[in-house]
Amino acid sequence: MTKSFDDAKPAIRNKLFREKRLSAQKDFVDNLKASAKIEINEANLAKVRIDTSQSGDDGKTGSVGQPPLLAPLPAIQANPGVVPGSEK
Repeated sequence: MTKSFDDAKPAIRNKLFREKRLSAQKDFVDNLKASAKIEINEANLAKVRIDTSQSGDDGKTGSVGQPPLLAPLPAIQANPGVVPGSEK
């Protein structure tokens, strides 16, 4: 099927924008990785245990359940007397 330029123009524009966005995202992540100081604490890493018994992956459907949390997240407590952004 042959399309006129005017008919194909939106699809071409979307493809070029998508490619440009993906390239910018990749460059951003690559720069973050290059500038990050990553240290692996082998002693603490050895202590990590992940319970996979509740993953929900039966190997048949290809769906994987949400992994269990390793530790509870700390609660965020608001200071009722302070308006956000006003503390200095």
